[in-house]
Amino acid sequence: MKDTTRTSRIVAVEHIRVHTARPFAEVVRSIEAETGVFDAAAVQARLQAKEPPGEVLGAIAAMAGRSGLMRFVALDQFEDPGIDEVARELDEKMAALVGAKG
Repeated sequence: MKDTTRTSRIVAVEHIRVHTARPFAEVVRSIEAETGVFDAAAVQARLQAKEPPGEVLGAIAAMAGRSGLMRFVALDQFEDPGIDEVARELDEKMAALVGAKG
């Protein structure tokens, strides 16, 4: 049986917020245009084909976009179609609370 070693370390993360008047969809398109997409299936295929490590690393590097960055995953936290209904219900409840106090 192969021995497994697990290590961890704490890294500092800086959260940056950028406020803009540009529409959200436009900002997303701009980011997507500048970043590449990591293709795990393509990397796996190269590894299974036993390509030399330099070629695999070169293929990964080529996945980066103009910015030199690549996206590994994209998640849309608001894609749940029920979110609009929940927001409407909260708005109605808040309006009823505010109206009851006035």
